[in-house]
Amino acid sequence: MGVSAVRGLVSTAVARIIIADVVADDAISQKIRDKHPPLTFETVRQALIYAKDVRPAWVEDEEHGRRVMAEAKTYGDTRFVVYMAPDLRNGCL
Repeated sequence: MGVSAVRGLVSTAVARIIIADVVADDAISQKIRDKHPPLTFETVRQALIYAKDVRPAWVEDEEHGRRVMAEAKTYGDTRFVVYMAPDLRNGCL
């Protein structure tokens, strides 16, 4: 399927994004392992949820629509950029 999603809260007043959870199917997890070593889905997830220097922002894309783009760094000091779809099925922006 190839879908990753972010669950969190967005305040329209201050436009702050809080990433509370990140989910991905097996295809996304495999893609991360194959194309972006030493990253794994779990290291990416941990960095997005727990790291201090995560920089998320809303981005508009013609093909994919509105998504969250986040720049982060793992505990092993590997920097990465990820694009995530909001989990609208669960009422999360």
